[in-house]
Amino acid sequence: TMANLASNYAQQGRYAEAAALYGQALPGLERQTNRDPSRLLSVMSSYVATLRKLHDYAEAEKLEVRATGLRVKNALLSERQQVKSASYDN
Repeated sequence: TMANLASNYAQQGRYAEAAALYGQALPGLERQTNRDPSRLLSVMSSYVATLRKLHDYAEAEKLEVRATGLRVKNALLSERQQVKSASYDN
């Protein structure tokens, strides 16, 4: 996938190319978030690290804020599902 190629580029120190690919991969992953939010969060984390290597701290921070929001949202949804399951068990 594009995100895997971006990861390979980042591992090779080809950060500008990796960042471009991560930027292209994110929209597709965001559309698939309901199926696999952990994959999106992993790619976002790698993208943040790559942006930092490029000294693009402002963009890295924006992306970190988005990722944190997604983590909170997923945690709340998970908690809500657990509460629903517990209430059906009683």
